[in-house]
Amino acid sequence: MKNVASVHRFVDQVAIYVGDGSTTYLTAKQARALARALRDCARSVVNEKFFESSFGTREVPRVTLEE
Repeated sequence: MKNVASVHRFVDQVAIYVGDGSTTYLTAKQARALARALRDCARSVVNEKFFESSFGTREVPRVTLEE
């Protein structure tokens, strides 16, 4: 099975699935925060050497349907 990432809308949430993991549901606000973190990390990969990177770790709180 090839690795794949998918994004779709599920009612009023953004659903994301990466690889062989489970689907995670985000609010629109969380999806925007995740998009910014991915953008910033990609910029760091392109513009900085790994050992010079100041990117660190960004966290986006997860929301599931049960909450």
